[in-house]
Amino acid sequence: MTDLTSAHRVWPVLILAMLLLPLAGCKTTPPATGDGDGQDRRATGADTPPTPAESRPEPLKFTDVVRPNDRLLFVGDDVTQQGFYCRGVASAIMAIRSRDGVRFFNGGKNGVKAGDGGQWVDEVIALSKPTVVFICLGFNDGRNLPVTDELKASFRTGLADVIERARGYEFVRRVVVLSPPATHHGVADTRTLLGDNLRLKALATEAKAVAKEKNVDFIDLFDYMLAVYVEVARLGEGPLVSQFDKPTEPAHILISSAILWGVGVTPKMIAPVGWSPLVPRKMGHIRKALAVGNKPVLDLNQAQNSRLLYENLRRFDEVFFRLWRLADPSRTGPRNDRSKLAVEGERIWVELQALSIQMYGHIESPR
Repeated sequence: MTDLTSAHRVWPVLILAMLLLPLAGCKTTPPATGDGDGQDRRATGADTPPTPAESRPEPLKFTDVVRPNDRLLFVGDDVTQQGFYCRGVASAIMAIRSRDGVRFFNGGKNGVKAGDGGQWVDEVIALSKPTVVFICLGFNDGRNLPVTDELKASFRTGLADVIERARGYEFVRRVVVLSPPATHHGVADTRTLLGDNLRLKALATEAKAVAKEKNVDFIDLFDYMLAVYVEVARLGEGPLVSQFDKPTEPAHILISSAILWGVGVTPKMIAPVGWSPLVPRKMGHIRKALAVGNKPVLDLNQAQNSRLLYENLRRFDEVFFRLWRLADPSRTGPRNDRSKLAVEGERIWVELQALSIQMYGHIESPR
């Protein structure tokens, strides 16, 4: 089991202060140079991660986590069901390994808690047949309640059950636990935890403990996102949170960048593909805070290709959502027949795979 938890010095606010300066100038417009992100071509240090290597834990080895023809499933709650961070991860890996045939499935279900896993996790695993399962729970556990030993114990028990259920399938090769990320509500311009972040930090700590106990991998998202939110608050920017405290799309892309770094994606791997899932202006505002590779995309075509793949992944997510959550096996209508939805999903995925090869097949990413 590899532990990728973040100590307080892992994502120092001082470093992020330099990286998030573009957020203070959200009214800037792209220069008339055709730059994908609208960033200054003279920017320096763009190839490096946002914090010194010696201050961060070692990531996993990418080729151990993601192998050719793998099927990656993200199991989670409301945050995962939003889909943005999952598609962010997928659009990056499909670009840097366009010919590896890796597939992605969104197993997020709104409203669930860790202890609910026994009621739905088996179904989504059986439908997607993943080789790698990412588990990110905690958003709904104990909401509006104080942090108690009972809450932490309940979360631990539920998360452990989900891990064991995933490992019970012979086709599942690896399980990676993701801590719940911090929320922008309950953040001041200091690292003092307020409101919901008190609960989410406690659950992130429990998630780490369960991952260690079960000997599975762990990637901490809480401290990284907290550092981002703290700096945004210090700069007086609007919160990166939408209704009901869920992350905005740009916040999701920051989360996906932390996952990519955690699984071993390096700046040298990501730079050649120009990963830019957001529209250029929004991507430019968060670029230097990305956890993996923050080099400005100077080629507008690269930026457009990245966003095209990211947006097209939504088509498959919608079909898989219908297949898993809406289809009734007892019905025969075209919108409810699981066999027909499975065929439609396969067709869309073949198109997505062809699109990624068309756009990125000529790029040899470092391994």
